[in-house]
Amino acid sequence: VKPCIANGVTGKKLYHMDFFVPPNLHVWAEEQWKSISYDTFLERSEVEKPLRVGLVLGTSWATKEWPQEKWYSLIKSLQYRANFVCLGGPKEATQYKPLMDSLTADGLDKIMLNMLGKTTLQEVGALIESCDVVVTADTGSLHIALALNKPVVALFGPTDPKLWGPLTGNFKVLVNDELECLGCRKRRCPKPDQYCMSGIDSVRVKKAIFELIGDKHGKV
Repeated sequence: VKPCIANGVTGKKLYHMDFFVPPNLHVWAEEQWKSISYDTFLERSEVEKPLRVGLVLGTSWATKEWPQEKWYSLIKSLQYRANFVCLGGPKEATQYKPLMDSLTADGLDKIMLNMLGKTTLQEVGALIESCDVVVTADTGSLHIALALNKPVVALFGPTDPKLWGPLTGNFKVLVNDELECLGCRKRRCPKPDQYCMSGIDSVRVKKAIFELIGDKHGKV
């Protein structure tokens, strides 16, 4: 890829190059990081549930973010069946404080491992590998999860999943099909409700989770 960029082949044009990656190419987290991260998960989760869900909350663009109330609804709907690990950087630690406060107020922090702004890249990979499924918008951790062979529910709006989304692996891409402006690549939405992301309902996300992981964790 670097020689291509050096010669002016950048952006979408890279997707028209005849480069191929074997579909079974995967990476893995080192054992030391897996042990630390999994032990942390168990220590912070007061009640171990059969399902562990990774939630990647932040993105590099505000327009790619799934609303905080949607994350809350998803967590609440799975509170009796899952533990959650929230992943993101220092920016998300501040940005998603209202969500964490709401979860704490409703007693849902007992099933949460809030790792926002607390992890190295190695620990992010190890925590993702400890999860049964990952829910994420269009961000780098999406591709880390797929490389670790994790089932992924990917939420897309202003970016085109055909260009920037998963290519191989066990995944479901959710978009708001009602809109014609999907994939606009705008970092500021001219519409007041940013409906491309807010229109993705938490019920759809929950359904997608269980479609990916099957019946081993129970029915929807």
